Amino acid sequence: MKRQTIQIVVIIWVFLLSACQREEAADVSATGYLVLEDISVVTSEAEAIGAGARTVDADFYVTIASAASTTTYNPGGFPEGKLALEPGTYTLTVENAAYRNGTDNAAKYYYQDTFTIEAEKVTYLQVEVPMVNFAVSFSVPSSFGTYFQAPVFQVKVDYSSSDTPKLSTLNSQLVPAYFDYEQGVTLTFTFSALNADNETVALEGTYTAVTSGKMYVVTYSLPEGLSVQ
Repeated sequence: MKRQTIQIVVIIWVFLLSACQREEAADVSATGYLVLEDISVVTSEAEAIGAGARTVDADFYVTIASAASTTTYNPGGFPEGKLALEPGTYTLTVENAAYRNGTDNAAKYYYQDTFTIEAEKVTYLQVEVPMVNFAVSFSVPSSFGTYFQAPVFQVKVDYSSSDTPKLSTLNSQLVPAYFDYEQGVTLTFTFSALNADNETVALEGTYTAVTSGKMYVVTYSLPEGLSVQ
């Protein structure tokens, strides 16, 4: 009888050990989920007047990276609903084609942050992607054409990290020029036009309080001159 009791106890302990091992294996293989509810752009006031607030999910590349792997989804290709991921810490990168490809004279949007996935839980994210460069445009009053013709607006951007400035010439106030941003940027803008006597009239100004994510509109009035918004 004593020998049978010992055998039963041994069998019970083996069973419990096996059950614990199976439970640990299940915990290791358990997945969590990511739901990317929305991707929208951060717009400045001046930009919103021209283009309006908008959601541009289809314009963005979305990259999810961990220590083990990196997956990039092309514009419009991110899965709808829940995306299964192993528990851990991930880096989410959202960028438009202009930023990804280093395109000149285009709005560049970029976002990066980390998030955590827990086993059998859903992580919900709403992402606002800022514009990381800046834009410059100009504005003239509706009566401008009565007194002046052939307006030309030129912008020069000086960077503290480079001896070579960036130049852009605008012939229309409807199409802005885009520039990469860094601290210490200086804008120099020149506006010229022909008056009724076919003489060139030119105005020049400088602006230094530049930040990323904004569209700067140089506004000209008659006859006072100009202002910057």
